[in-house]
Parts: sequence; C-alpha cells; structure tokens
Amino acid sequence: MEKIVLTQEKETLLIPLFGKAKEMNKESPILIDRKAVEILDQIEYDFSLLNIPEKTNILMSIRAKLIDNFVRNFLSINQDSVALHLGCGLDSRYHRIENT
Repeated sequence: MEKIVLTQEKETLLIPLFGKAKEMNKESPILIDRKAVEILDQIEYDFSLLNIPEKTNILMSIRAKLIDNFVRNFLSINQDSVALHLGCGLDSRYHRIENT
C-alpha cells in the first residue's frame, strides 16, 4: 500500500490522531483507538516533529472518551437517531463507539 503524504497545512490533523494512537501504548490507556493506529500506519511522516506535551495528550484523550461515552449513551437511549460527526478531521469516533 502506498503511504499518504500530507502537506504542511494538513499536519495539524495529525496532532489528535497521533495523541490517541500514542495513548494506546500505555499500560492503562485512557482511550482505545485502534483505527488511529491503522490510519497512522498509512501516513508517511516524522511524528516526532509533533512534540505533543503529555498533559495535552491526556486532556485530548479524556475529552474524546467523554464525548464517546455521551454519544454511545445517547444512541442507546435514542435508537432511531443518527449522530453526525461534522468537522472531525481524522477522528475515528465512529469506530470507537462500535455503532451498529
């Protein structure tokens, strides 16, 4: 498979995606995001250039987990509803909430 190369202005999309994938390497991750890892494996980029502070990564992971839980709960209560994830960049919430 050919690797994806992002232009400089698209690099900001990588920050939350990389943070979620990085979280998966911890012994007790806040968030499990296998799709983030899968997407990163397809991108040609030196991720060390992102230099995300650990506090920022923790906050991004907590925020994502809280929103995932809210969406999962809403969809379980409102089974005929549809949740739209607009302006989400490379976020993989759809895969994390196991929507059926």
